[in-house]
Amino acid sequence: MFFIQAGVSMVPDNSPARWDAAVVFFSDFGPYGGLDDESLRRLNYALYLHQNGRALVIICSEGVRPSRNLHGSAFMKRYLLESAVEEARTIVENHLNHTLGNLTKTQALMQRRQLPRAVVSSSPIHLPRVKRLTLRIEAAPLLDATAYDLNRCDPPIGWNLVYQQVHHEFAA
Repeated sequence: MFFIQAGVSMVPDNSPARWDAAVVFFSDFGPYGGLDDESLRRLNYALYLHQNGRALVIICSEGVRPSRNLHGSAFMKRYLLESAVEEARTIVENHLNHTLGNLTKTQALMQRRQLPRAVVSSSPIHLPRVKRLTLRIEAAPLLDATAYDLNRCDPPIGWNLVYQQVHHEFAA
């Protein structure tokens, strides 16, 4: 329960912050090969930030599965394009499949694209680790982190999944 409270307490209520980009880390593939529900929750929250003028660009990151020749970030971009986000407003980073490496790659990508500030859109359970990892790289002043609301996310999340996420993050 402490882990859930720690993550949820890091999510500001209706923050008016604006960023140049929202970064979405791929979670996993779903049972039928598409995006899993966690990836969709993260994407839908980034989409919400974009549609409300709080993130100009969405960076889709992670999800490299070399053994299957798949890139989750490409699936995320396709979802955003199908959700009426302009292609010029989506960026794909598809070289790694772990959070620390992707934060480092994202920092370099932001510098190349001249995007001074970005926010990582994640789950409240993943948020403490994301915030801790941003402090380990030089990008800490450039990267913020926020999360969707557990009670209003799309698709909805059950508490059994929150329980699983807590244990995954604790192990990570």
